[in-house]
Amino acid sequence: MKQIQDYNKRKKIETHYVACTVDGGYVSERNILRTYKSVLGTVGAEDYTIHALRHTFASRLLKRGIEISVVSKLLGHADINTTYSTYIHVLNDQMTDVMSSICKV
Repeated sequence: MKQIQDYNKRKKIETHYVACTVDGGYVSERNILRTYKSVLGTVGAEDYTIHALRHTFASRLLKRGIEISVVSKLLGHADINTTYSTYIHVLNDQMTDVMSSICKV
């Protein structure tokens, strides 16, 4: 995000969008998806959905110990229970890891 902001500043692009046109305008979801698929092909990555990036982002934050309430807000969930029910598997994995480490002591 910081790199995008820096790029926009260097190019004197004023916008409130994360991804924008050269004049700061709205970029359609279809164009973002087309660019995303092109980048995946260029780097030889698997065909992941953009939603998979969102899921990975949230899972990695939780694995790093970020509070679920913070992750919920970053994802824009209106209710923390949505976040909790979606990412309960990550939290369960963390509990298993903690219990395993206790047993090794």
